[in-house]
Amino acid sequence: MVMLALLALTGCDALNKAKDTIDGLLDPVVVEGIVLGVEPPQSQELQDLLTGSEFDSGTTATIFMADAKEVQEIENAPISGANVTLTGPGVNATVSEIDSGIYVMTPADQPVEYASGDTWELKVVRSSGDQTATSTAQILLPEPADFTAQIPQQHQNNTPITLDFTGLPYDSALVVVVDDGGNVTYSNEPSTIKEVYDFTHGQSTLGVITIPGEAFPADGVYAVGVAGMVNTDAADLDEMNTGLSSIVSGLMKMYAVNTYPLPI
Repeated sequence: MVMLALLALTGCDALNKAKDTIDGLLDPVVVEGIVLGVEPPQSQELQDLLTGSEFDSGTTATIFMADAKEVQEIENAPISGANVTLTGPGVNATVSEIDSGIYVMTPADQPVEYASGDTWELKVVRSSGDQTATSTAQILLPEPADFTAQIPQQHQNNTPITLDFTGLPYDSALVVVVDDGGNVTYSNEPSTIKEVYDFTHGQSTLGVITIPGEAFPADGVYAVGVAGMVNTDAADLDEMNTGLSSIVSGLMKMYAVNTYPLPI
C-alpha cells in the first residue's frame, strides 16, 4: 500500500510538472530582455571617452514584451501599458515604456549598482478592466569575465581581436567598441525583440568571438567593452511563455586599446 501511495504521488508530481511545462509553453506573454551593468573604467581617459555615452558606467535594463505563441508573431504584437519594475538587493526601480512594447531603464534614469551574485526580480503587471495579471522573472547577476590578457593595450588598426570564451560559464557575450570621438564602431548588442530572442536562443556552446578589424578603422584610442552573459532558465520565469521568453544579464568591463603607431 505504501509503495502504491508513493507511486501515485510520484505520478501526480510528474503530471503537475508536465502541466506546468505545457502551460509555460502556451502562455502568450513573451518577455525578452537585457540587464547590463557597465563597470567604471580604470583609467580617466576611458572614463572621459564613455561619459554620456550609452556605455557609461551603471546599469541598463531593456525589456521587450509581446503577446505571441510563436516566434513569427513576437514582432507584430507588442504589449503596451504594463507596469514593469526591478527589485532586489540595491534596486527598486521602474522600467519605463519608451515605445510600444519596449521598456527601458538607464543610469541617467535611476543610478542602480550592479552587484555580482545578487538576484533581482523583474515584475510585469498588466491590467485590463478589473483583471490584473502578473509575470515575474528571477535574474541572477553573474560575475564578469576578465579579458585583460587577451585584449592588447597596443594594437594595429584594421586588425581583428579574438576573444576565447571556451569553458567559461556564459551563454553568450556582448561586445562593443567605442572610438575616442564617442562613436560606436562595433556592437553585437541586439536592438529588437526578435534579435534578443535570437541572442538568447542561439548557440549552446560559447567559443571564440572575433571583433572585426573594421572596428578599429583609424589611429586612435578605443574602448573595448566585453560582457559574459547568462540567460534565465524556464524555472526562473512565472506566468510568461517559457519557450520564447528569456532575460540575459551580465557585467561589462572596459579596456583601452591604442592603435597609434609606437615611435621608432
